[in-house]
Amino acid sequence: MGPMASVSTPTVSLSDHLVQWLHEFWGHPGGNSAKAQACQWIAATRRCAACQASKPTSTRRYERGAFTSIHFHPGKTWQIDLIGPLLGDPPSLVSY
Repeated sequence: MGPMASVSTPTVSLSDHLVQWLHEFWGHPGGNSAKAQACQWIAATRRCAACQASKPTSTRRYERGAFTSIHFHPGKTWQIDLIGPLLGDPPSLVSY
């Protein structure tokens, strides 16, 4: 017989230990129980004020103006007025 094949196992992270402990603590539940517990975990996270305070907020795209830093790059962004100056507007930077 030839030499036995060696099997390498990946390193185990801290979260894997936590998941294993929770699995044993909950009494080795099956797949359906795990899905229910995942839903309970999500609901508990949504109710937690500390989790909600640390949750990143998203800005809506329509709240960004043309001159915000994400859109405005001097020398790269050009805005062209195709209508011309409106009546009563102050004089612009470019004279006609």
